Amino acid sequence: MFGRDVLFQAQTIANRRMLRTDNAAVALRKQFALEDSRSVSSATIPAPLQLESVLSALAKAQNPVLIVGPDVDAAHANRDAVTLAEKLGMPVWMAPSAPRCSFPTDHQCFQGLLPAGIATIGRLMEGHDLVLVVGAPVFRYHQYDPGEFLPNGTKLIQITCDINEATRAPFGDAIIADIGPTLKALAEGAAKSGRPLPAVKKRPEPAPEQPGPLAPERVFDILDAVAPRDAVYVNESTSTTNIMWQRLRLKEQGSYFFAAAGGLGFALPAAVGIQLAHKDRRVIGVIGDGSANYGIQALWTAAQYNIPTIFVIMKNGTYGALRWFAGVLKVDDVPGLDVPGLDFCALAKGYGVKSYRANSSESFPVRQPESGRAAVGRVPGRELSERKANFPVNLDAALPGRTSHVEQLIFGALTSKPGHFGGKSFQSCLKIAEQLTEHCNIKTKVYTLIVEPDARAVVIRGHTQDIIDEPAD
Repeated sequence: MFGRDVLFQAQTIANRRMLRTDNAAVALRKQFALEDSRSVSSATIPAPLQLESVLSALAKAQNPVLIVGPDVDAAHANRDAVTLAEKLGMPVWMAPSAPRCSFPTDHQCFQGLLPAGIATIGRLMEGHDLVLVVGAPVFRYHQYDPGEFLPNGTKLIQITCDINEATRAPFGDAIIADIGPTLKALAEGAAKSGRPLPAVKKRPEPAPEQPGPLAPERVFDILDAVAPRDAVYVNESTSTTNIMWQRLRLKEQGSYFFAAAGGLGFALPAAVGIQLAHKDRRVIGVIGDGSANYGIQALWTAAQYNIPTIFVIMKNGTYGALRWFAGVLKVDDVPGLDVPGLDFCALAKGYGVKSYRANSSESFPVRQPESGRAAVGRVPGRELSERKANFPVNLDAALPGRTSHVEQLIFGALTSKPGHFGGKSFQSCLKIAEQLTEHCNIKTKVYTLIVEPDARAVVIRGHTQDIIDEPAD
């Protein structure tokens, strides 16, 4: 039938089945002549026959590949994905534009983040006779890249908890089920294939120290070296996303968040909320300047409620992702893509948040604490770690496609519980101020205790700049 909306018809049939109106579904299939179309089955937990069908397909495949999506991480099923991949010797990809990380990026099976183009994904699947997609759309295509969806003869099975994603997929068979128990059942039921694990994928060489502004590669190398291994990254620096995936070792569940829908302004407020949810983990937002400009008021929330998020603002003065798309589409001189004149240090000050500028690795305010636990943008030590230290930094770097200097900031506020001096004596606070002085390379050693008239803050000040802000008794 010419011009029919096959995807809508498939979705209608699938929804009927979810409502258990099987007769209606059969009638619809006959009406739309879809008897030979792909199958869509559903269950909260797959029936044994469905599981056996997937396990049988995996066992028979000569070279299967696993693609995992955000629902695996959301279901805390990352370890089951690792077990399944190791048993079958499967290479593993993250689905395109992944809003979460569902597989350890330093694991031997991990191949990286799939691009968001039809032809490119099709080429990467060459040589694989079975593609198993778990917890992801099939697929989120973001740029115009026409070609074959998959190589001839390659079969795809999708396991998803979202009926709409199942019916939107333009090809493959789907099972609609809860991701956690389904992946666990597959990991436990799969027999070892005897295939060796994929060849170890070489990590990029550390970015060298070079004069001038920091390159993004160097920034992520520094973060990876000094951040806690269970750090949580909230990303909205789309121009550097691929570099981030290549250089950060994301190992723990819940280590990465990205805007699934691609809307601007996600990461700044999201990083604040995620830090509230993960009180025992360091949350680091990595955000482009254009994106930050859509949600900058989240700094006020972080400062007012003593939320110790670290924000790294990657400032290159333009919407880099849109410039990249303009190049892909071969459109020149697109207006309105630059965002000059943003002073994030001044904005931070206005919202009550401190900021620091760094133009080199040496000026990046990081240090190894005595406990051996790495710290980012904060002075190590028991006293500060107890008081939710949350420090900013400003870095200059050159982002891809731009020759001008850029700024990168880690924003934060050194805070304690409202209403008291954090349980510290004045002498203890002076000691902390000395640590900060050494850390920030501030020459002055003269401090003054100031109690603000409104009794909201006690400030220890050096001659050159503020050192520490504390609520008064």
